[in-house]
Amino acid sequence: MSKKELFLLCIDGGDLDLFSPLMKTGKMPYLKKIKEEGAHGYLTSTMPPITAPAWSSFITGKNPGKHGIYGFALKKKESYEHTILNSASRGGKAFWDILGEKDKKSVVLNLPTTYPPTPVNGAMISGFLTPSGKRDFTYPKALVEELEDKFGPYPLYFKTPIAITNDKNIDDFLKECLYALDYKFKAALYLKEKYKSDITVLHIWETDQIFHWLLHILDEQHPAFDKKKKDKFIDKVNDYFSQLDQKIGSILNGLGENGALIIASDHGLNSFHLSLDLNTWLYRQGYLSFKKSMSTRLRLLLWRLGITPEFLMNKIFMKALKGGIKLRFRSPLELIESF
Repeated sequence: MSKKELFLLCIDGGDLDLFSPLMKTGKMPYLKKIKEEGAHGYLTSTMPPITAPAWSSFITGKNPGKHGIYGFALKKKESYEHTILNSASRGGKAFWDILGEKDKKSVVLNLPTTYPPTPVNGAMISGFLTPSGKRDFTYPKALVEELEDKFGPYPLYFKTPIAITNDKNIDDFLKECLYALDYKFKAALYLKEKYKSDITVLHIWETDQIFHWLLHILDEQHPAFDKKKKDKFIDKVNDYFSQLDQKIGSILNGLGENGALIIASDHGLNSFHLSLDLNTWLYRQGYLSFKKSMSTRLRLLLWRLGITPEFLMNKIFMKALKGGIKLRFRSPLELIESF
């Protein structure tokens, strides 16, 4: 009799509604098979329904109010300063620690909120919140060199500035997605066999990034739908998901009679067509006024040009994820007092 084992495949941003057309057209037959022959359903995500708190709930079984993660940044106590979260920020015991107490071995790859990696009965590789340039994202520490000697450079981040969705960037981005997909599954299977793990957890981030940055070429109802880009890149996008499905099939077929595969996600994705900034509405209706100082006038001019705090913070945040910059956010109270 084969031993009991569990493979947890964590597909970031994995939305059944987005996968359904791919299953219907035969591009994801293994996922379709699992859906039809296994159990499936729509699960309610955390509040807020974003990556860091959702995977933290997955890891601990606790809601954000108990594990303390609400986003990618944490506010310091009695301060308006924020810092990027790490594994020490998360309250509650990780399920692999509970399994380790029962002498069960775990291999955990790429889950968000796991940097720096903590000792585990098995192996761990941190996810994309690892600061750029850091080499201490594996446990045991020497594991990164072992993997890179065997498979090449470990893909933690994208090199392509995909926020600028020109044709070259989209093409390069999709090539990086395929490289990461192949690498991470190879690493997972290698470590699963090496450590004889009872549970193997593999997180795939690239799905989330494809849906975030390329939904405007996948969803014809998207306000910024681009038919020319869809015609040019849809086959390459579909190829990524077809290869993901083949990897799922290889896991499914490699499990023994006492093995199980669970596929989970942190949140879904959709386009939104309308948003309301209450302060903007109040200002345009004449209910909000500003100081007459030069600094306020300058900031108002920048706002009219589209250079908003949100625009700047997005740029700084993406750089912080790659370079480990310490961020300082301004709270609503500070903003109010500055006017």
